[in-house]
Amino acid sequence: MNYRRNKTIKYYAEYHIEKLDGSHGAILGSDGILILDGRNRFSNMISDAQRHCAQLLKDKYIIGISIQRGDFRHSKELCYIPRYKDGIKLW
Repeated sequence: MNYRRNKTIKYYAEYHIEKLDGSHGAILGSDGILILDGRNRFSNMISDAQRHCAQLLKDKYIIGISIQRGDFRHSKELCYIPRYKDGIKLW
C-alpha cells in the first residue's frame, strides 16, 4: 500500500511554565498542547489559546504561550505571548 504523507500545515499552541531552577520550559503531555484551526485568522488562534488556558488549564503556573506551525518534529515558532510583563498580568 502506498500512503501519501499529509502535507497540510498544522498550527498548535504550546504552553510554557517556569521550572524550579528558574528556566522556562514547555508543559509535557497532552495538557501542554492545543491543536488550532489553521483556517482562522492568527489573532483568533491566539485568543483560542488564551481562552483554553483560562478555562481548562486553570492557568495557575502558565507564564506564556508559543504558537507553532508544522508537525511536532519539524515545527517553527511563529510568536511567543508572555503572560506577565514587569509583574503586570497581560491576559
